[in-house]
Amino acid sequence: MIPSNPGRRERLRKAVFAEIHGLARHLLVEGGPDAVTISAIARAMGMSAPALYRYYRSHRDLLAALASQLYDELAGRIALAGEKSGTATVPLLAMCRAMRTWATAHPAEFRFLFASPFLAEASDAGSAFGELFLEEVARIWRHKSFPVPATNTLSPALSEQLCAYSQRTGGRLPPVAMHVFLNGWVRVCGVLNMEVLKQLDFALADAEPFYEQTLKELCAALSVQYLPVNR
Repeated sequence: MIPSNPGRRERLRKAVFAEIHGLARHLLVEGGPDAVTISAIARAMGMSAPALYRYYRSHRDLLAALASQLYDELAGRIALAGEKSGTATVPLLAMCRAMRTWATAHPAEFRFLFASPFLAEASDAGSAFGELFLEEVARIWRHKSFPVPATNTLSPALSEQLCAYSQRTGGRLPPVAMHVFLNGWVRVCGVLNMEVLKQLDFALADAEPFYEQTLKELCAALSVQYLPVNR
């Protein structure tokens, strides 16, 4: 009797998952989210669709797994850029630029993550991605606080939500500083989303200078030095 080999089985299982994810990403790039189906992946792998359900319980689980993998990849690029920034530029600038570099190199994947209405299942991975930027702004705040709006200039409804969000994220930023973070985060992501979705093409043939201007204004809001990108 041939003895069982749990290590080999686990390696084979990981190899199958890697193949599934690779095919899912290929289908996403070639045909968009609608092309990423259990049956299409099964055909490409020479399997039956029911056999693939041994690895994912549903189509939504497959999409959530793909989204988590892409979030991890993007977060890894951003974290590495921040770590390697050194004295060349502030980490936040390097991180934002790394996000744009990834997004413009992988538009289909970026649209899938940020313009798909059905990815609540991957919210944990998405939250971990957002945490990178929140923690960097919190680090800036701890080092040297930046200007914040007066509490009485914010509506009670907004103040209440900012307080709740500040508490949920461990109080790393007080509510008025959280307002500055969210305002900057929404602007940076908004410009990048519009660029990747080609919603700026009507006015801009090259959106990078517009993105850099947004980063310059973000740095001013956070009282950190803006350094132009090295070309």
